[in-house]
Amino acid sequence: MGAKTKLRRFLKQNSLGKGVWRLLHNANITWQGLLYSDEAYFKKVYKQKSGKVLDFDNPRTFDEKQLWLKMFYRDPKCTICADKYKVREYVADKGYEHILNPVYGVYDNAQSIAWDDLPDRFYLKCNHMSGSNVRCNDKSTFDKKAAQKILSRGLKHDYSKDSREWVYHDIERKIIAEAIIESKDKAPLVDYRFLCSGGRCEYMFIDIDTAGDDGSHLEGAKRNVYDRDMNLIDVTVSRPRFDAALVKKPDNFDEMVKCAEALSGDFPFCRVDLYNIDGKILFGEITFFHAGGLSTFSSEEWAYKLGDSIDLSLAKPEYIRKVK
Repeated sequence: MGAKTKLRRFLKQNSLGKGVWRLLHNANITWQGLLYSDEAYFKKVYKQKSGKVLDFDNPRTFDEKQLWLKMFYRDPKCTICADKYKVREYVADKGYEHILNPVYGVYDNAQSIAWDDLPDRFYLKCNHMSGSNVRCNDKSTFDKKAAQKILSRGLKHDYSKDSREWVYHDIERKIIAEAIIESKDKAPLVDYRFLCSGGRCEYMFIDIDTAGDDGSHLEGAKRNVYDRDMNLIDVTVSRPRFDAALVKKPDNFDEMVKCAEALSGDFPFCRVDLYNIDGKILFGEITFFHAGGLSTFSSEEWAYKLGDSIDLSLAKPEYIRKVK
């Protein structure tokens, strides 16, 4: 575990520490923005993460190809699908409206949340970022002021600067209130993350222990890597593995793959996140740069194998920009 990760985990143990971490994090982002162009920044962080030189002329690994897309590809449809609200229309247009999670309300700011119109339990999140989630398990005891503070801070944050993910920059920022995704037995949530290129899924991540009871991200999340038939692969990617016996292959798994491939057909690469709740498939989100294009592989071979599954020739020429 690196020093930065240790510091983050130490500071996030209480609200004061979280505030200090945010200040340090935002100051670092501002400083990096002044010092480095996108290309220089990507080459620097890739070198720090992998120990290798980033090759934009001949990208081959999983991360190199994602960073190439982040640097050069500008399909405006990516911004629509990165928007956690507007993506719903995209999913519906693809014929999958039935997998969308119910939405209770959409708000321009935290002060306009219509609390009386919301059910006893719900989930709140900003549509343009990750990390501003708030979960209400009981409205009668829910700290609305604390939630408004978290969401207001989220709306002000330009998430596109965190790892220079351009897809988030032009999203019209909103707050979404939606149903809590959970099984009848309240079992921990399982995230099925399908890695797709042009409508074809070769590999997938399954993540567990990703969210706390309050909706926040957990540091101790675990991940297994599988092929498209859900055969376990002996590799770790950024997170430790979990006992594969904890997650059984769903009976309708083939339908999940079909859904992920249908939603990914317009893009040279994306990660389609789905849930399977009591046998019902639910849509999570579409992500274009997994881990910002900075993963840690236990096997270099698999960094290349996952890279081989991304076909950059599918990038539409009209959306490829030239950078001097």
